[in-house]
Amino acid sequence: MKVTYEHYRVSDIAALEYPLRGKPKINDVHAYSRKIGFLDRALQDLECKPLPRGGLTVCTIFLDDEDRTVSGDAYCSLADNFNYRIGRRISYGRAMKELEASDEI
Repeated sequence: MKVTYEHYRVSDIAALEYPLRGKPKINDVHAYSRKIGFLDRALQDLECKPLPRGGLTVCTIFLDDEDRTVSGDAYCSLADNFNYRIGRRISYGRAMKELEASDEI
């Protein structure tokens, strides 16, 4: 079993349109790496920074014995500070629930 995580953040430019509460719009969250920054070239050119609030973490579990994957996601509200560890924990738990549900079928 292999587990991967992807993090998506809201840019400071997109934040100008938001009230600071609720779930961010899916079109306004972009792939983000702590080492590189935003992976979207346009956002790199604009030198955008991530908001400290809001985002999305996706956990994907690749199963060794089968050609199958399951995934779980965790949205961070715009009212809450984004936390990598909490996002990984929640998204992993949701992916495991998905795996258990698919095994019961």
